[in-house]
Amino acid sequence: MWNYLFYIYNLENKDNTDYNGIESFVSKRLINDDIGWFPITRALSVNEEEDENTSEKIQRKVNSIERYLNQIDAYLDKFDDDY
Repeated sequence: MWNYLFYIYNLENKDNTDYNGIESFVSKRLINDDIGWFPITRALSVNEEEDENTSEKIQRKVNSIERYLNQIDAYLDKFDDDY
């Protein structure tokens, strides 16, 4: 959040003819008291569907690793019995 406040402070102290595209966009929103550009309780990188898919993928990997470890354990038990 502090980064956004610092960003706004810098925009307010910068000549608007020096703005790039994003700075112009944010400046117009600030003038209109529109905070829609501010990421409140959301992130571009993760949404709920992606989060659920990630959890499912992790669970599948854990299950796969558990099966693999059980196979290794069974192999080692057999190895011990043979020698």
